Amino acid sequence: LAGFRGDRPARVKRHAAIQWVIGRRLCIESRLVATRGVRSIDLLDRVRDSYNVNSLSQAAALAALGDWQYYRGVIFQIVETRDNYIGELREMDWFTYPSQANFLFTEPRDGNGRSGAEIARGLVEFLKERKILVRYFGGDTLTDSFVRISIGTEEQMKTFMETIESWQKSSA
Repeated sequence: LAGFRGDRPARVKRHAAIQWVIGRRLCIESRLVATRGVRSIDLLDRVRDSYNVNSLSQAAALAALGDWQYYRGVIFQIVETRDNYIGELREMDWFTYPSQANFLFTEPRDGNGRSGAEIARGLVEFLKERKILVRYFGGDTLTDSFVRISIGTEEQMKTFMETIESWQKSSA
């Protein structure tokens, strides 16, 4: 994302584009409620991705984008946290792609140093049982041994790393 590289003109353009998309989404949802009622929203909710956000979250995001100082602080925190955890994962010998976004794409290794699709699936299930969600892109040999980790707060990331350490001990 341009907003994470310090490219101010691109950030401003992206900011305007995001506001337009979120605003358009809110407008569409409000029109659906007005014209077709709650049933239409229920239909939309059935096809939404499990990682999607609701209308209130979208409105909050739109308000946050209007406050540039807040937005800049959030970006700074995400970048700092992301860069710290890229280093931690690499120290654990996990291949982790360089990132300019709010997530990491990494190949996990179990307690015996093994990696692969089965290992990634095992980690995803272990995390899911503990209510920590990561994205897994199985079904393609290019991505099935990787997981996508969204950058959270420092506290969330510490919990995530502690859980990974627990998983590695249990798989050794």
